[in-house]
Amino acid sequence: MDSPNTIAAVLAGMEPQTPLHITHLPLISKTDWILKKVAGKSVLHVGPTDYPTAIEQAQQGRLLHLKLQNQCKELIGVDLSQQSIDALREQFGVTDIIFGDAEELDVVFPGRRFDVILAGDVIEHFSNLGRFLTSARKVLHPEGELIITTPNAFALKRMFGAIFYRQERNHPDHLYYFSIMNLWQAAWRFGYQITEANTFMYDNPHSTLNQRGNMVTKLIMKLTSNNFLADELAVAMK
Repeated sequence: MDSPNTIAAVLAGMEPQTPLHITHLPLISKTDWILKKVAGKSVLHVGPTDYPTAIEQAQQGRLLHLKLQNQCKELIGVDLSQQSIDALREQFGVTDIIFGDAEELDVVFPGRRFDVILAGDVIEHFSNLGRFLTSARKVLHPEGELIITTPNAFALKRMFGAIFYRQERNHPDHLYYFSIMNLWQAAWRFGYQITEANTFMYDNPHSTLNQRGNMVTKLIMKLTSNNFLADELAVAMK
């Protein structure tokens, strides 16, 4: 298995127009990976309500923002769904999420700097990814990390949905799919460097279909040694 440092070296050496080929991407636990990244740091969590499923995920113990609360030195969330912000405050006592536009973080947090900006499964919703990356740079400490997770354009389960169900099994609010090459190009264009790249599976223990899909996908990935087929991508940028 390639180490994150090996992957970072490959990415750093690429020219922007060069087709990206990475022989192996680690398959990780998303939550464990993120919790290690944010431990003891000041964290800005972008899109923490996971609208419109905030209450359902909180009730099931799956809402990431709740898992971050005891791990970070400082935690604040910014979200465009006032409805979800209010619901989480009223039902779960969440008081560290404010209303604001993630594409204008420097306007929402003038003069502030964070150790980590976490954009978990949110960039695919943005109208303008470049505006987000530019504004994030302005509120990130010079040595800070931008953590991004996003659905994988080459996810095998998404292919299964198209083949067997004739459905695009996707969130209706998504505008884009991303690959590692897309993310590397976006990082390069806006002055970042990807330092770590991984894949992970979306795991919902409450969905039998999800569990079966995961079993099949993991088997195929193991047989082909190809984690490019996983559900989602997770990258760290500086």
